[in-house]
Order: sequence, then C-alpha cells, then structure tokens
Amino acid sequence: MNPANSDTPQARAVAASSPVRDVLRLLLRAAALCLLVVASLVAFAVLVRDGNDYALVTRNKHSWLKADEGPKLVFVGGSNLAFGLDSELIERAVGRRVVNMGMNGYFGVRYMLEEVESALRPGDVIVLAFEYDSFVKLVEGAELDLFMVAKARPQNLAYMTWRERLGVLRSLPFTAQRKLMRLIRRSGNASAQAAGVREAEQVDTSKDMGAIETVSGFNARGDLTSHFGVRWKHEREDGFDLTRLGLHPGFVPLVTGFAQRAESRGIKVLFSYSPLLDSFHASHAAAVAEFHSAFEKAFGRRMISKPEDFVLPDPLFFDTVYHLTEEGRAIRSARLAAQLAPLVERKSAAAAH
Repeated sequence: MNPANSDTPQARAVAASSPVRDVLRLLLRAAALCLLVVASLVAFAVLVRDGNDYALVTRNKHSWLKADEGPKLVFVGGSNLAFGLDSELIERAVGRRVVNMGMNGYFGVRYMLEEVESALRPGDVIVLAFEYDSFVKLVEGAELDLFMVAKARPQNLAYMTWRERLGVLRSLPFTAQRKLMRLIRRSGNASAQAAGVREAEQVDTSKDMGAIETVSGFNARGDLTSHFGVRWKHEREDGFDLTRLGLHPGFVPLVTGFAQRAESRGIKVLFSYSPLLDSFHASHAAAVAEFHSAFEKAFGRRMISKPEDFVLPDPLFFDTVYHLTEEGRAIRSARLAAQLAPLVERKSAAAAH
C-alpha cells in the first residue's frame, strides 16, 4: 500500500466511520440481547405450568355461554358466584338453562361485562352479582389475573382495553419470577423428602386453595364444588375497607351503560348482591346502605334484592367474606331462585327446541 494514499479523503472517511460502525454494532447486540431476554420471559411465563389450572375453566364457560340451546339465564360476577351458586337448583326454579360465568373478581367489572355481551341473544336474562370489593376498586382488571385468563384462552384478549393488554405484558417478569421461585421451592421439598425428612414434617397442601381452585373442581354448569366438605384451616380473607374507600365513580356508569345496550337488544338485566359475612357487614353497614341507596336510584327496577337478603352467619363462609360453604351456597341459591322465579319467563332448553 502506498503510504501517500493513506491520507486521501476516502481513507479519512473510512477511518472516521469506524467508531460509528462500532456503536451501531453495540446497539444491535444490545437490542438482540433485550429481545432474547424478553423472549425468554415470555416463554417461561407461558410454557411453564401454573400453580393450578383454575383459569382453564374460562374455556368451558365460554363454550356453555355460546351454546345454542334456547334462551338462557347468565350470572355475571366474581368468585362469589363460583363458590356460592347452585345453578341446577336455580335452573329447576326458573325453567331455563343457567350459565354461571363467575370466576374471579380481579378480572374487573368492565372485563366481566365485556366477555359476555357479544354472546347474549334476545330473550336472555342476565343477573349481575359482584362482590362488594368491585364497588370500590378500579373497574379495570388486575394485570396478573388477566394474564392468566388470556393465557388460558387467548381470545379473551379481545375483551380487554389496550391499557389492560399492556398490563398483561408488564406482568410477564413477575409471573416468570413467581414460577421460578415455585420451581425452586418444589425442588427443595423434593430434596428434603429424598433426604429422609418425615412426612409429618412436610407442609400439608392437600386442602390449600391450589388444590381447590382447579378446572376439575367445577361442575358442568360452571359451579365450583371442590370445596364441599373441606374445613378451611387458614385465616379467612377479609374484604376491602368499604367504609374508607366508598363507591368508585366508574362503577354505576359502566353497569348502566351495559344494561342499556343489552336491553335495546331484548335482553333483561337484573342486579343482585353477593353473599356477605355477617360480622363484616356489621363493620360496614353504613357504607353498604349507601351503596344500596345509590344502586336503587341508578338501576331502579333492575334491582331484585337487598344486601340483607344475603348477609349470612359467619360459619356459612369458607375462606373469604364472600365465598360460601356448601350449606351457605344452598341457602343463598334458594333465596335467589325465589326472587328470580316471578321475573324470568320459563323457557327450558327442551321447550326451545
């Protein structure tokens, strides 16, 4: 190479561009590493099995919701319906097919309404029965809970807002971390057993919620029955502080908007209450009364019950102030059936065909 040519304009341009190329290469490598990390998080969160398969029941519930078996009676709400509704009893009382969509109040009121709206047909009757927590918290769903139901049935993403979908993405790192920690704990338990630790010293999880909230715990009408006969050994979970939080301003407009759209299509919308632990109600009676007054004004003839109709003694509740035992479920369902029977035209599946 001629030394004289090393100082040409072309050579100087090449030399000057070398740092730029190095920076670009570094940025591309960093981007590739980020994509690899994200892909790994997604794969770990999606492919590694969850702690239980409760969310999978969303597939069954949507199948039952869309079945063409004549006019139906659909219950919309959270886990108070999963734990505390005898759909067969109500079906006999009202003479039409019952679909219990209740799963998890943390899906958010907006999502729970959205997921049923497109599947409703003229002549259907909808009963809304949300936990009191839903009256005071955001109408949007919790990120982790929405991730689980979207993973179980990707079509459920269509019922979420873009903000909720972004929340599902944000939940991926924490979801992956939880699964990793669960695998580590499981490995530690297996090692302890292999080392000869007595079975009596192992934690008994056979009756914990992970063994109760499973897809196999639901019957063919969408009611959870796997907690029947189980004595809950842990502290009962409390509800939100209704007195301090007050009615969320977005709740009533969301419900009334849904009701008006449904009723314009020939669908009847009714509003009932979740069961409520007696001692919890006693601590929040003033707030509950204020909620009821607001709902009477907003929902009018759609109201079919009062809070006191489903305030039940403490022993009739399972693990939370909203989840009923088998005995409590029977009492709540009988009262609800008596309220619905005069309001729902009897159209059994057999008659519809």
